[in-house]
Amino acid sequence: MEIDVPMTRLDMADYLGLTIETVSRTITSLIGRGVISQRGRHDMRINKYSMLARLAGDGDDMRGNGTGESYARQAVWPA
Repeated sequence: MEIDVPMTRLDMADYLGLTIETVSRTITSLIGRGVISQRGRHDMRINKYSMLARLAGDGDDMRGNGTGESYARQAVWPA
């Protein structure tokens, strides 16, 4: 899956209340793990969707609904 990311790393950091270094380290880590790859300045490819979903749910109860399946909760951004 390819996605267009119209924000710069600085924009992401400002929006999330993080430093640009934290955003850059996280993106670099995801690239290093092969989870994502950059296709251009604002284009990314998700290579390992299930791993990205697990990482996004880090800290959540990943036990699922009793069926043995894991899940990830969708993030809700402030309005």
